[in-house]
Order: sequence, then C-alpha cells, then structure tokens
Amino acid sequence: MTLEITVPGATDEEIARGIAAAWKVFYDAGISPQDAVAGVFAVEGDEFALFSNGAFGELAEDVDFDRADTWWAACDAALTACCMGWPDDRRPSSAHLEIKEEREAAERRKSARGAYVTMWGQPLIDRNGGTI
Repeated sequence: MTLEITVPGATDEEIARGIAAAWKVFYDAGISPQDAVAGVFAVEGDEFALFSNGAFGELAEDVDFDRADTWWAACDAALTACCMGWPDDRRPSSAHLEIKEEREAAERRKSARGAYVTMWGQPLIDRNGGTI
C-alpha cells in the first residue's frame, strides 16, 4: 500500500516530505491509513461502511471519530509539510491524500508526476520508479 498526495505545483521532494508527514501521523496514532479512512466513511455517513460495521442507521461510535480525526490530521500534516516555506497565496487550502494499492501505485508511478512513500520505513520512490 502507498499513500499519494496531490498538491498542484509541488516538487517531488515536497510531495515526498508531505507523504512522510502523513505516515508519521498514522504511525504515532497506531492505526493504519485504511482504518483511519474507514472512520471518515463512517462519520460522513457512508452507507457501505455503516452497514458493514453493523451500525446501519446509527451514529458512528467514538472510535470512528477518533479514526476519522487521524485521517484528517494526516491530511493536514501532509499539506503543511509539503508546502513548508510557500507564500500564503501559493498554498492550497487542502490537499488530496489517497491510499493506493501496490499494483495501482506501480502503474501510477510509471505515468504520474510525484514521489511516493510505501509502508513505514520503506523507501521513497520517484516518479520514474527509482529510489530517492
């Protein structure tokens, strides 16, 4: 699994810095990005997430809010780290953080601009699939 962030105008190094910051948030919270985004789906009322949790039609439990907060904190940390030193007028108000499975991520690395960080401690990958 890989995380990917989209920030228009960011360099590969800035993208890599942002992704590393997001991974740190997940690591410090002790949950995976998948668990965190599942919390977001539950909080935002995603029917599939609520139904699969057996809580269809009920409010999400506190743990879902905690998991969602972790996802949102990772998004904020990624944007802050990526845009460190940018003037306010250049910095976007939000960034798009995504979870990519390895096959999908490998295909995107071949064609997309950006740098990627895989699971905790694994190497940074540049847009050509090489290690940074």
